[in-house]
Amino acid sequence: MAEPKGKPSQAWFGFDDPELKTPAHDALMLWIDEYICEILVEVLELTEAPEIVKKEWELIIKNKRGFTVGVADLYVRIRVSKPLKLTKSVVLTKEESVIFVEAKPKIPSLGELIRQIHFSETGHLAPFVTQSLASGVIWPKWLVVAPDDRFAKTLREQGILFHKSPKL
Repeated sequence: MAEPKGKPSQAWFGFDDPELKTPAHDALMLWIDEYICEILVEVLELTEAPEIVKKEWELIIKNKRGFTVGVADLYVRIRVSKPLKLTKSVVLTKEESVIFVEAKPKIPSLGELIRQIHFSETGHLAPFVTQSLASGVIWPKWLVVAPDDRFAKTLREQGILFHKSPKL
């Protein structure tokens, strides 16, 4: 894929998002940070709040060669209780999983958003994959949080979680 003339590579791959430099993005990130447990209970259909193992803003995602391929606005590693069926009984086990959050005060282009997420998925995600006795291998999930829910159905059809935020 040829890079357009006059446009730096970070712009070509979506790393120059002007929304990142706005008070609206900061306000949305602060809101997500404060309410992440409640958001995850809803979008993951949990019966109780997850335990936050780690939470980090602006996580750089690199490929195996060390090149940056994406940035998650928020990286969250959670632990939840899950039933594990043994031969004659069911016990609760703790299961960890990773959620990458994209905060979008506006969604001007659905295609650009999906492309940004898929491009980030080309990164070296092995450190973010978790293992569970109950569920097996658990790949990171992507969650878009935005006040604009016009594309929620399509995002979910693409395997991307969505949560409607208030307009801040």
